[in-house]
Amino acid sequence: MYYRNGDRQPRAVTMADKAQKKNKRKHKNLRARLDRRQDAAADYPASMKRKKKRPKEIRDDKFLRWCRRLGHRLRALWGRAVERAGRGLVLICVSGVVILTLVALVWTGLNRWRADKQRSAIDQAQTIAEMKKVAETYPDAPDLLLRLGTAYALRGKDGDLARAESILQRALDSAENGSQKALVALELGKVKVDLEKYEQALKLFDVAVRDSDVLPLTRDAADWYAGRCLEKRGRAKDAAVRYARITARKTRSIWTMLAAHRQIKLRQDTVD
Repeated sequence: MYYRNGDRQPRAVTMADKAQKKNKRKHKNLRARLDRRQDAAADYPASMKRKKKRPKEIRDDKFLRWCRRLGHRLRALWGRAVERAGRGLVLICVSGVVILTLVALVWTGLNRWRADKQRSAIDQAQTIAEMKKVAETYPDAPDLLLRLGTAYALRGKDGDLARAESILQRALDSAENGSQKALVALELGKVKVDLEKYEQALKLFDVAVRDSDVLPLTRDAADWYAGRCLEKRGRAKDAAVRYARITARKTRSIWTMLAAHRQIKLRQDTVD
C-alpha cells in the first residue's frame, strides 16, 4: 500500500490493516450466524433445544450393560435347556460342541502346516533347479556354488548331503579371497559334521578362522561349530578353549551367548 505521494507504507502498518479487516469480516459472520439462529429459534422453538451430552461414565457403561444383558439371556437359555433335557444331556452336548470345535481347529492347523511344508519343498526344488542351470553356464562361480551347496544341505533328502559336499568343495577350490574362502569352509564344515566326518570338519573350521580379513561373525560361528565338534569327539578341554576365544572377542553376537552357555555347561559337568 502507498500514500498519495507515492511513498510505501511500513510493513507493520500494512499488516495491522489486514488484521483489522479480517476481524471485521469475522465479527460480521458471527453476527449473521447469531441472527440466523435467533430467527430459527423464533420459528421452531422446540428444535433449538440442545441435547444434553451423556457423561463419559454412562457411555463407557453401555458396553458393560450389553454384556450383562447377554449373560442374563445365556443363563436363561441354559436354565430352560436344563429343565427340558436335564443337566447331564446338556453338558454332553456342550462338551461335544467344544470338542468338535477343537478338532476342527487342530485339523485346520495341520492342513495349513502341510500346505506350507509342500509349498516350501516346491520352492526349494525350483530354486535348486534354477541354480543348477546357472551353474552349468558359470561352473567356477564360488558364490553360486556356495548357495547351491547350502540349498542341498538345507533340503536334507537322500544324497543331498553328498551333493552339497562335492559342490562346496568345488566352491572352496575356486574361492578368490580369504573372506569368501572362510564362508565356504564354514558351510562345508557343517556338512562334514552332518556326515560325521569330524576330523575333516575341524580342519575346515580352522581354515575359516585363519585369514585376517575374515568377518567377525564368520570367525565366531566357525569356533562355535568347532567347539561342538570337539565335544562330540570327547575333547571337552579343547572345546572350552574354542568357546573362550569367542567370548574374548566380545562381538555381542548370538555366538557369544551360545559360547558362554556352553562354557557354563562344561564347568558344571567338570564339577559333577
